[in-house]
Amino acid sequence: MSKKLLRRIEILEKQIKSQDKPLSNDLNQQLLTRKEVANYFKVTLVTIHNYCVSGILKPYKFGTNVRFYKEDIEKVLKAINHKNNF
Repeated sequence: MSKKLLRRIEILEKQIKSQDKPLSNDLNQQLLTRKEVANYFKVTLVTIHNYCVSGILKPYKFGTNVRFYKEDIEKVLKAINHKNNF
């Protein structure tokens, strides 16, 4: 293998290891698209973008795709509901 390819593999390994959450075999059930999250919150895609920019939601990029962990979305919803109840 060339040095350039080996270096690229090392970089990719570091990126994978630095992920906050481990990847699962069943990603489709755990990960939601931006559109699914917008429907879940009953807001627009622009609002989801604003939530990401402001740090309310944490997006995960897989290539050019943006996904959200369902458990993270549920935690945010619980926090919002808890805040609204008081």
